[in-house]
Amino acid sequence: VCLLGGEVFSKLNGASISMALAMFYGYRHTKVAMVVNIARLFVFRIPVLWVFQTFFNYGYESIGFTMFISNTATAILCLGLAFVFYTKMRHNPNTMTTTN
Repeated sequence: VCLLGGEVFSKLNGASISMALAMFYGYRHTKVAMVVNIARLFVFRIPVLWVFQTFFNYGYESIGFTMFISNTATAILCLGLAFVFYTKMRHNPNTMTTTN
């Protein structure tokens, strides 16, 4: 296993997640960011770890696999939501921010 390639991919995932969540925070769509973070933990992380621990015999390595899958799935989710938000914002920029 190439450790350097995994580290670069992990940094790319982390940067993508941070960029998308920062966009939602900046436009005051904090509920979207909250849902993404909840999905990151309760949809992508805990169930995947349970599957690896229950059905496979990877031991502590299952945590690494779980983190890779969780971060990749969260990055895909964040980038997809950011793309949808950006295309909606281009068509109607005045209605994209919420006022409290």
